[in-house]
Amino acid sequence: MWSDRCVGQNNNWKMVALIQHLVVNNYFTTVEQKFMTTGHSFLPCDREFALIERKKKAAMVYVPHQWVEVIVNAATKFEVMLMATEDIKDLSIVERSLNKGDFRITQYVWLKIMHDDPTTLQARTSHNILQQWTSHCIAKKMKGRSKLNLPPVKVAQFPRLY
Repeated sequence: MWSDRCVGQNNNWKMVALIQHLVVNNYFTTVEQKFMTTGHSFLPCDREFALIERKKKAAMVYVPHQWVEVIVNAATKFEVMLMATEDIKDLSIVERSLNKGDFRITQYVWLKIMHDDPTTLQARTSHNILQQWTSHCIAKKMKGRSKLNLPPVKVAQFPRLY
């Protein structure tokens, strides 16, 4: 997946926790996250946000539900999925289980976690496929355990964020 470099949204340990959760729970066998080069980023979603922004200028939005109409009317391809508070989960438990060590996510432009070894975060500092991966063990060392057990966790088991 391609992401912009926004630390608050994409380029952070919460995303690594989410990616690891998706791999461990067999949603994917491998997840790679690539970050756009600062100043050169233009993702397809940027164009779609511009369509919504254009519609927003003519709209009178007073309550959150009115955004549905603005978004749906911005382009025929837009679908809105309404979410309830219980749909938004807190992944802090997964994030706290990660060994962050001195690994600085923002120094890398390509991250990868694979099902074969979901406790290793692989990273590259460039988009060059010839560059060697840097490996970082994201499993916290636990006393008395020789092997990390990552039991599958159902999304419903995560606490609500709000």
